[in-house]
Amino acid sequence: MTPGDDGISALRAHHFLCLTTFAGKGYSPDFAANLSRVFGAAQRGELSRLRATSKADLICGACPHLEDGSAADGCAFSASIAARDRRMLRALGWRENQEVDFAAAMDIIHERHRELMRQVCRGCDWEALCAEERFTLRPAKSPPREGKPEPGPV
Repeated sequence: MTPGDDGISALRAHHFLCLTTFAGKGYSPDFAANLSRVFGAAQRGELSRLRATSKADLICGACPHLEDGSAADGCAFSASIAARDRRMLRALGWRENQEVDFAAAMDIIHERHRELMRQVCRGCDWEALCAEERFTLRPAKSPPREGKPEPGPV
């Protein structure tokens, strides 16, 4: 993961949602391999704090639609992708470049997955696959611990 100057990596806001149902597919073999690498880092707990952004991120680096890897808006579909990011930021009450606790974000996204899909994913090529809700990053909800109440909303 390539962190920013402050040591925190950026992740497109809608990519938080993509990571919950990642199934090893992508726009190209290189993109899928890169997304798999980020997914693996998330599984290992290496992504504790991230900046939610509407610009190209550590996942976009291998996307075949990224025309200029050095440009934050160098994607062939930057307008529609950035709109998806803005819808996700708005739906979660986040600001552009807000530092986000990854685990807390995943809790919220799992809890509100269907609602977020309706609000954020309009027109996405992967919408049907993600709508199957095969939560691959971790279960949608941890089973309650015996004798202890489930934690409340974050």
